[in-house]
Amino acid sequence: MHMLRTIALAVLTLTAAAASASEEVLLLRSQESPEVPALCAAGENIKLGAFLYAPRTRARDGLVMKEGSRPIGTAVGCGTMPLVVKKGTTATFRLAIDLGDRTVSASGECTVAEMFAPLAMPPYPVLLAGCALAVEPGSDPGLLHGMASSSSVFLPRPIPGYDTGSYWTFHLYYAD
Repeated sequence: MHMLRTIALAVLTLTAAAASASEEVLLLRSQESPEVPALCAAGENIKLGAFLYAPRTRARDGLVMKEGSRPIGTAVGCGTMPLVVKKGTTATFRLAIDLGDRTVSASGECTVAEMFAPLAMPPYPVLLAGCALAVEPGSDPGLLHGMASSSSVFLPRPIPGYDTGSYWTFHLYYAD
């Protein structure tokens, strides 16, 4: 019986080792640009073509010190937002990032967490949204699981002094 337990433990250990994955976290800043085409399906009213930057943060408290001076890749996002938007409104959204040596695709929902009208004429809203997207396995070689989340500024219409953009965190698991 002792020998059978030893063999069973050895098999479980080898199976667990074979199933292990490496974990990677990416922190990216997207900034909308007309230079990045967003080819979305008919009826999708959220269209994002953006450059991606690697922000630098201060080690002691995480404050962004530099947003990145040159793009390190691109992002294309498409989704559908209801015509009437209020706090709590959700929108379907899919995103594909291209960093040259890797691509990652994800889809899920974005939710309007806050909205306000700045002192601008006319007073169009600034939407502050958060996205939670499931990463598509295999969208990058060896990619098994993951998620992408954002803190985003969305402007339905241009507002002087405000820019559309997001901070994205990608939490990825790759096959070892």
